[in-house]
Amino acid sequence: MEDRFKFRIPMFSDKGNFCEFQYLELGDWIECSLAGSNGEPEQCTGYKDNKGISVYHNDIVKSYNDEVCLIDWDDEYGCLFINSKDNSHPMSNLDFKFEVIGNIYQNKDLLNA
Repeated sequence: MEDRFKFRIPMFSDKGNFCEFQYLELGDWIECSLAGSNGEPEQCTGYKDNKGISVYHNDIVKSYNDEVCLIDWDDEYGCLFINSKDNSHPMSNLDFKFEVIGNIYQNKDLLNA
């Protein structure tokens, strides 16, 4: 869980197309220019997938039973959830293996599969 205080900010072109992520850690200097037309900071969950890749808010993951899920924030409960078409679980209750297969900026079509 040492990655829990890492963040990424989605960066967009002038035309609104996703370009890349700017990765930050708690305590890094954030320039005002990052705020403008770019996305909101997304926090790392502190979990890693079965290949060792850090999992962030708005990542799309595939579970051990090939279920495609979105890592999403729930304002009501104030925590990250793993959401699928059929159910939702708080990330703190995560007890299964999964693999990061994309994110909502580059691979949104994976959620419709």
